Amino acid sequence: MKIAVALVFGLALTTADGVRIRERASGDASWPQWGGPSRNFVVDAPALATTWPAGGPRRLWQRPLGDGFSTIVTDGATLYTLYHQGPDDVAAALDAASGSTKWETRYAAPFRELCSQQLGPAPRSAPLITGDRLVTISAAGLVNGFDRSTGRVLWTHDLFAADRDALRACGYSSSPLAYKNLIITTAGGKSAGVIALETLRVHFGNAVRFGTRIYASNGDFG
Repeated sequence: MKIAVALVFGLALTTADGVRIRERASGDASWPQWGGPSRNFVVDAPALATTWPAGGPRRLWQRPLGDGFSTIVTDGATLYTLYHQGPDDVAAALDAASGSTKWETRYAAPFRELCSQQLGPAPRSAPLITGDRLVTISAAGLVNGFDRSTGRVLWTHDLFAADRDALRACGYSSSPLAYKNLIITTAGGKSAGVIALETLRVHFGNAVRFGTRIYASNGDFG
């Protein structure tokens, strides 16, 4: 089985005139989801230098994590990611300046698919920052909402548990997006191609548990 082992680096990136980006950038330094603020992979920051030293940007810190194909999202000060260790997934918050751990939350992430022998149970999808929450999805489709400041799990939703038609394929890889008070992602199958999860406690005047599914499309979007 071949699994990627996540290794996180902190680099000192500079602009063309040699000023460090963190000191110079006046725009939003966050990268809250897959593809960045607008999901188009465009960085709202001063232009990077066109040439770097032969050894590349200066490394500020380095640390290993567990197995995974997930990416890193950030609010500018904290880095968030998801990796797999033993039978569990681990959501982690790291200090962007030093790489030190702010919090790590471990939870059971069973993986029962048989066609991912090379990729294994390591998470594929990118986390999502939305307000004071962090949302992650495991390789088996388990969605968790965390308190970003503490790492406490606030709610959990299994994308596949209630839909026998859901397409489990070879490991869940779709990355969620936020729209107003909703988390939108895909599940697959005839009754849940695209779904929306509620992230507020009140919906149309009625109490709604965090992470409750309030919409599922009809039709196979797998």
